[in-house]
Amino acid sequence: MKPALRLMSGGYRCLLHLYPPAFRAEFVAEMDAVFEQALADAAGRGHRAVARLCARELGAWPAALGRQWIDSLQAGLGRRKGTTMEQESMVRDLGATQAGSARPDGSARPDGGGQPVPWPHVLMGTLALLVPGLALVSWLSLPTWWHLGLILGAYLFVLLGLLAGWIQGFARWSYAFLGYALIFALWLSSVSTPGLRLVGHTFGRHEVWGGRAWLGLAAVAVVALLWTRSLRPVSRFFTGIWRDWTRLSFALYGTAPFLIWASFDEVHSPYRLPFLVVSALCLAGGALAFMRARTTARRALSLLAGLSAAWLISTAALSAYWNGPRVPGHAPFSWWKTALPMGIAGIVVLALLLTPAALGLLRRGTQGRSAA
Repeated sequence: MKPALRLMSGGYRCLLHLYPPAFRAEFVAEMDAVFEQALADAAGRGHRAVARLCARELGAWPAALGRQWIDSLQAGLGRRKGTTMEQESMVRDLGATQAGSARPDGSARPDGGGQPVPWPHVLMGTLALLVPGLALVSWLSLPTWWHLGLILGAYLFVLLGLLAGWIQGFARWSYAFLGYALIFALWLSSVSTPGLRLVGHTFGRHEVWGGRAWLGLAAVAVVALLWTRSLRPVSRFFTGIWRDWTRLSFALYGTAPFLIWASFDEVHSPYRLPFLVVSALCLAGGALAFMRARTTARRALSLLAGLSAAWLISTAALSAYWNGPRVPGHAPFSWWKTALPMGIAGIVVLALLLTPAALGLLRRGTQGRSAA
């Protein structure tokens, strides 16, 4: 096998390792063998056939991954005898009545610490940042239909993750999916994709998505309501924020991949590629630390650290770009003309990330008055 084909095959195996353990044990070997055979057949037809195969697999991968993790989470968090699905999720996620999350006097700790978060939850919370962040790297770096397929595939993964979170009663990991889904739909409503055929409609020249951009979120809401036949998960969404304000911060954090990508909007490829990849990894690392943290302070610090690292890297990269001879037709700018606006914007974004802390103060004040 040629080195390039071996590299593609190895990359496909890496993607397969992100599937749930039970699914890997049963299907991964067969999927790997089928892909290698398909890759060999495509190689015999030429480079374009190989490119189409890889683009098709990458485009379908986020949805398939999300579907398998939804099935895995449903199996792992299914109903116990005498316990509803929502109650089980509450016990696992908040752990407020467990021994590790109570004060010596027996009262529940407001930070919801104690039990470690299950690894499926940790993985889903991390992928909520990693998948969109890496998909956005492809924008204007690949042929139009390839990067559009990757980005829409990542959006579909986010919608499936949001649906799974809704069905399971909005555990902590699901909040980031909502943040990205909202900001992406808002952006998509003003985007034009001429020639794209969607649900029997072909977009014309300069025709924007408009209200169609919100159909995905509407579909998630309809399916979730039909599945649960209850508004209890919606109530749990707000109750979770009231008990742990960092959940709302995590929802805001979910918009970070898009914000970082937007700051590189006028930067040409391939200059921006490594910086966007590293920023996506920093944001995913912050989400991973957030999901593993057992106290409110550590969760807040995890989000601040992940976003600060990604923002500093982006600021340095943009300052160097606009200060150098990389932009045709433009004289180099002084580095501070980029660093200063980015610094101010970063302070605003970090401040917004901490704004939900006011809910924590309000909750403590309310509890204090109740106790008095």
